[in-house]
Amino acid sequence: MLPTCVRKMDDSFMKQKDYVIDAMRKNGGYATLRQLNYLVDVSTWGTKTPFASIRRIVQVNNEFFKIQPGLWSLKECEQDVLRKFNIIKNNKNSVDTFTHSYYQGIIAEIGNIRNKDTYVPPQDKNKLFLERKLSEVTSIDHIYEFTYPDLLKRARTVDVIWFNERKMPCAFYEVEHSTDIKNSLNKFYELQDFRARFVIVADEERHRQFDDVMKSSIYNPIRSLVEFVVYDSLVNQIKQFAKKAGFLYYSKVPWKKGTFVSNTGRKAKNTQDVMIFSKGKARNMRYDKKKSDETGEKCYMSGCKGMLPTEFDVQAVSKKDRIHQSELPIALCEQILDYVTYEGEVVLDSFAGSGVVGEAALMMKRNCILIEIMKENIEKIKRRFEGKIWFQTVMGS
Repeated sequence: MLPTCVRKMDDSFMKQKDYVIDAMRKNGGYATLRQLNYLVDVSTWGTKTPFASIRRIVQVNNEFFKIQPGLWSLKECEQDVLRKFNIIKNNKNSVDTFTHSYYQGIIAEIGNIRNKDTYVPPQDKNKLFLERKLSEVTSIDHIYEFTYPDLLKRARTVDVIWFNERKMPCAFYEVEHSTDIKNSLNKFYELQDFRARFVIVADEERHRQFDDVMKSSIYNPIRSLVEFVVYDSLVNQIKQFAKKAGFLYYSKVPWKKGTFVSNTGRKAKNTQDVMIFSKGKARNMRYDKKKSDETGEKCYMSGCKGMLPTEFDVQAVSKKDRIHQSELPIALCEQILDYVTYEGEVVLDSFAGSGVVGEAALMMKRNCILIEIMKENIEKIKRRFEGKIWFQTVMGS
């Protein structure tokens, strides 16, 4: 059922701002900037920087209002959206609660993307991150027993914890929207012997307060260990991580695993994010209708072929049919490759696993190069391709 604020819009009269409004209406009256990057149809805009244009549109037009950094809503949908997020206008407590859980959710999402196990305290699990409970965002239900009971009891109250593959904490995050920063620093003081990041996340206005508190001699042992991260920079961290690795963030599309619900010993889930990055500026694959009409020739602009879907709805590979623990379905790989590649191009998978990306590529008339370090996986890849498609093993031993 569409939300009450959704209205139909005539494409022939749409301006750039109208496309953003229409996309936001279809999304329930609100959207993050990341969502808008793939929800808004920019194929007729004729601009080389459509995503910068989207950001400018929501910032300068009165039809939009900012809920939090990176999260915007339509003014016409304000009541619906605030009700959806349990925000009572001019009620500080409800705003504080939403803000706190919103940034907990962002921190957990970043941790998930970085392949960390993510945890929030039991009392926060039912709080909302957008329209999902925090328990649906984090990857573990219970904290790992990584230390003595007294310290573990203290750690359980930290807003978000990231754990590495050895089930040891690698980052502790405290969101300090309105509470006493000293409480968070006291937790970090007790946990200082662990080789982990200690991060206070708050509004820039609290930075001076943080600096003043840290001057106290009691915090000398942790002064060099604790970071202060402002809200705005946290929202952009995913892009920053990619940029350091030489990639530019393009978009994110959730993969809904059909009716399948996975349980890997952590939490039962049926969604997983597909992140799309480019090495440098995204190449010109997106049809530019406006320029094509003007020139009489087919013209393309930066971006994927066609509009990315709001989600990939593909049944996951059942446990009995898998030949690798994290095997993707061929249909999902084919859909992704169809958006980002052309026939005859070369697809590289440097962590081949079961070889499913290679099979999808060859079935779609692409060439592929698969790299896999584990000998048993190489044998599985060979068996996958036998009798189906031509392949060659290079340095297979």
